[in-house]
Amino acid sequence: MKTLRYFFLIPLFLLACSDDEFKTAGQRMGEKLDYDVTSQKVSKASVYEWSDEYGYLQVINQAPFNIDGQYIAVDNRIYNLDQLVSYEIQKQTSPKVLILYFR
Repeated sequence: MKTLRYFFLIPLFLLACSDDEFKTAGQRMGEKLDYDVTSQKVSKASVYEWSDEYGYLQVINQAPFNIDGQYIAVDNRIYNLDQLVSYEIQKQTSPKVLILYFR
């Protein structure tokens, strides 16, 4: 009888959970990033990657980008937003530039 009760409770629990609870950190970051760059009309991105020897090194400078779910493509390189440490939008430049820091 207990297994029958659990059989009915598990689907109810899954139905009660929202879609946001099943999204990865990268997917949530992709949505936030997409909202920010769309609302601020950002068209270029610069990418910095962490080096244990030198710290953050710029690997891409002001290139077009595209966000797709938890991934961002910048200058034909694809990055997983799960690996994004931080980002900022440079508003004083024209065009505005998205600065990405990856580990």
